[in-house]
Amino acid sequence: MLFAEIHRAQADMILEFMENNGIKREALDIIVGPPAWSTSSAPQAAAQHKAKVYKLYTDGVKQADIARMTGRSQSGIAMMLQRGRQKGEIGKRTYDARHAIQPI
Repeated sequence: MLFAEIHRAQADMILEFMENNGIKREALDIIVGPPAWSTSSAPQAAAQHKAKVYKLYTDGVKQADIARMTGRSQSGIAMMLQRGRQKGEIGKRTYDARHAIQPI
């Protein structure tokens, strides 16, 4: 069953309840329309999140810090980066310990 079908069935039940309890017809316009949310923006949000993670990673930010900035777990970030490297979307970052500690 599609979400739209579920919404339609729920709207019909609410419509029947309102008519049986004498609620005005104008209030029905609120529930008869399509759902207010949409899943069409989910892929776009995921792509934006991935781009942000990849940019932070290539800028030299640690995985744990990326996780804190994006509200995800460090293991989730590590898996995303691993998949990105496997697909060729990003390269393995080289690490130079001489640049890790800044002189005072």
